[in-house]
Amino acid sequence: MIRRLNHELVLSLLPDRNPWGHKGNFGKLLLLCGSRGYTGAAFFAAMGALRAGAGLVFLGVPESIYGIEAVKLNEPVIFPPVSYTHLRAH
Repeated sequence: MIRRLNHELVLSLLPDRNPWGHKGNFGKLLLLCGSRGYTGAAFFAAMGALRAGAGLVFLGVPESIYGIEAVKLNEPVIFPPVSYTHLRAH
């Protein structure tokens, strides 16, 4: 069956959100994205996730752009991923 999407139909398909809910009740999302020259990708992915309703957004970015993303974004939890390239088997 084909239906035309409209505002009312989309709202009817989504679950109700508890107005007393807390961000931990609305899901957690881990994003690993962005690179030097592509800081916008990480920014828009994180903001899109929040706007779509994700409760907690964790954004892992390369250390080279961590400072840029930390200034641009105040809602997601931003961190530079641990680099394993310096580790060696003993």
